[in-house]
Amino acid sequence: EANMQYEQFFDKVINIGFGFPTKKVKFDTPKTQYMAQSIPGNPRTYIYNTEADYYKDYQVSQFAVTTKKAGWDALRHYEIMGNSCIPLFQDIQNAPRFTMMKLPKALLTKAMFFEKNDPKWLDKNYDYLVSEMQEHFEKYNTTVRLAEQVLNEVKIYKRS
Repeated sequence: EANMQYEQFFDKVINIGFGFPTKKVKFDTPKTQYMAQSIPGNPRTYIYNTEADYYKDYQVSQFAVTTKKAGWDALRHYEIMGNSCIPLFQDIQNAPRFTMMKLPKALLTKAMFFEKNDPKWLDKNYDYLVSEMQEHFEKYNTTVRLAEQVLNEVKIYKRS
């Protein structure tokens, strides 16, 4: 009986997660470095004084390290992707199924696997991976898309 009550409650929950400000999405900066400078948990790498400088590091980087911190979901993951940088998400394979529902977990799991096991494959397939990530990001992870999804769920808005 308790399990049935849980399922009835879960059916009414709208999973919204994080959204990255649509007006800040930047996908057109040429890549000049492999890895972004900022590393979670390493205060020596927290070198940026402005959001613009912090985002510029992602814009010129192909990849950036991210990880679970206080919880699995964090704005950092979306800041990385919103600046056309692929997150290398430590331990993403351990993320609970119903966490980060709008994050492209399968794609990020693949990137992490190949970064560890076959970096040449990752380099060869970078354009494909970043293109897939950008497409997913624009469809699910901007603030405008997140708002549309929520409003659609509560039957207020339907994107045509």
